[in-house]
Amino acid sequence: MTEEILAAQKIIEQLITKKESLLKKGGFSRWLWLKKTQRRISFLEDKQFYRISDYLFQQSPDFQQLANKNLSLLETSNIRFTVYANSDSPVSAYTLKLSGYIHPNGYSYCESSAKQHLVAGKSYPTVLKGNIDYWGRIELKASSLNHSYIFNLPKSYVGSVDANGNVSLQVKEKAPDLIGNGGMSMEKIIANHFEYESDHNLFFSNYNEMIDLVHDAWDTIKS
Repeated sequence: MTEEILAAQKIIEQLITKKESLLKKGGFSRWLWLKKTQRRISFLEDKQFYRISDYLFQQSPDFQQLANKNLSLLETSNIRFTVYANSDSPVSAYTLKLSGYIHPNGYSYCESSAKQHLVAGKSYPTVLKGNIDYWGRIELKASSLNHSYIFNLPKSYVGSVDANGNVSLQVKEKAPDLIGNGGMSMEKIIANHFEYESDHNLFFSNYNEMIDLVHDAWDTIKS
């Protein structure tokens, strides 16, 4: 294992020891420290999980085969993301970044993770680009904008996912911002990633196998 993984595991174990020590103490304040410590442990364990999966992708042929198969299942020349929720702001803004992941039902749900406020005017992303990984995690960013005073709310995007998980989407439909201040912007988008149920089932079968491989490696680190 890499030094980074081992060092991160040491920090996690130190926090777990601290948590166990707090559990033995009395007083109301310990619950505040317990909550804070547990949040920190959960955050670091989540990062450690993906750190180990990245390591296995480089070092384990079995893991790499499963991961590459999942990427091939996600590859498509025709995918559609539909906007299903917008948000409002008192000032003009557009969605800069979206992030999310594929749920067990085969659909991805992405939410706005960053917005860009404008001094004046009304803008919206015409092109979204980003990546989807073998776990189904998605990161998208506005790479091209258009300005419009009326039809400035995207309703859907269409595009492709290549063999490396690179996503490229072009706006397909737009709707008017009827509020009129330009503060409306897309908040959530959804997409179906599997045309066939067999592909959907295989993706999550591989997904679960990869989880087992990560936990096996993690157990080795802990022992």
